[in-house]
Amino acid sequence: MARKTISQLNISVILVVLFLAVSAGAMTRIQDIARPSGERGNVLVGTGLVTGLNGTGDGDLEMTANAVRSWLRKAGNPVESYDSVKNMKNVAFVTITVDLSRNGITDGDQIDVTVSSLGKASSLEGGILFATPLTPLHDQDNTVYAWAQGKITLPDPRHATVGIIRGGATVEIPHFHSYIQQESGSGRFYFDLILDESFASFQVAQALIVEINAMNALPGGDSNPDFVEVEDTAKALDAKTIRVYIPAKQVDKYPSYIARIMNLPIELPESEAVVVINERSGTMSFGGNVEILPCVITVDGMLITIVEPEIVPDPQQPQVRESAYASFDSAGNRQAQLSDLIKALDQLKVPFYKKVAAVYQLQKGSWLKARIVSE
Repeated sequence: MARKTISQLNISVILVVLFLAVSAGAMTRIQDIARPSGERGNVLVGTGLVTGLNGTGDGDLEMTANAVRSWLRKAGNPVESYDSVKNMKNVAFVTITVDLSRNGITDGDQIDVTVSSLGKASSLEGGILFATPLTPLHDQDNTVYAWAQGKITLPDPRHATVGIIRGGATVEIPHFHSYIQQESGSGRFYFDLILDESFASFQVAQALIVEINAMNALPGGDSNPDFVEVEDTAKALDAKTIRVYIPAKQVDKYPSYIARIMNLPIELPESEAVVVINERSGTMSFGGNVEILPCVITVDGMLITIVEPEIVPDPQQPQVRESAYASFDSAGNRQAQLSDLIKALDQLKVPFYKKVAAVYQLQKGSWLKARIVSE
C-alpha cells in the first residue's frame, strides 16, 4: 500500500481552499467610512482640588497647598501662612478632562468627567471634586464652557488615582461645529468629507465622487424639486478629503442635504493588500486580497506526523514517526490566498513566530502580493 503523510493530505486540502474566488467589493454607506469636516471630538480641561480624602492626599506638595490658599482667598477666608495648610492630607491636586460629543454641546448638557491625580496622592477614593472651570486646550481661548464638580468613583480600584464623575460637568456655553463654508472666489457653499484613516485612498475617494455626482445629476422637476444638475459637485482634494459643493437651492437646508449625502450607498473598491503583524501581541491580520504567487516554501522545525499503515491497515494501531519539516506548494492555475495558508498552519500547530518567518520568506522571494506592516 502506498504511503501517505498527514502533511501531504493537509496540503491537498489547503490547495482546494485557497483557490476559492475572492468576493467583489462590499456595499456600505458613506457615513460608515467618512465624516463631515467639523464633526469631531473636542476636549475641555482644567486643574483643581479633590477634598474629603481619608489621609491619601498630597497637601504637603507646594502646588496643592497654594491651590488651597487660593481657594480659601476667593471664598473670603484668606490664609497667609503656608505652614497652616501644607500638611493637609485630605486634599489632592488633580487634572480634569471632559470629552465632548462630536456633534457639539449645548447649555445644560451634563458630561462625564475624568479626574486623575497630578501630584503624589495615593488614592482618590471617597473624594469630592471642588467646582472647577473647564476650558479648551487652545491657549488662545480662555472661555469657560463648563464647570465640573461632584463625587468621584473608581472604575478600577487597582488604579485608585484615576476616577470618574458621571455627568459631573455642566455645560454653560453652547459650542457647535461649523459644517459648511463659502468659497472666496466662486461664492459657492461647500462642506468637506473626511475619509476614515483605514479607508483613505484615491480609489475610495473616486468611488464617493461618482456616487455624489450621480445623485446631483438626477433630473429636477415636480417629482424631485430638490435635485438639480450641478457640474463638479464633488472633487478630491487629496486621498482623504472630498469637497462637496452644495446646490444653491439646498444651502438654506444644508443639514438635510448632508444627511442625504451621508446615507448614499457605495460599493467600495478592493482595498490594498496588506498584512499587519504584531509580534509583541502574537497577532496577524489581513486586508484586501493577499495572494501568493506559485512557489514552494519550507517552515523549518515544524513537526509533521507521518502515519504508515500496515498492509492490512488498522487505524487504531498506526506506526508513527515524525519529520522535522513540511512544504507548502501553491503552484496552480489560480492564485493562492495567504489567509488560508495561515489557517492550515494553525491546524498543524505551527508556532506564531514560524508563521511570521514564513510570511517574510514569501515577501523576500517576491511571492507575496501584499505590503507588510510591522507593529
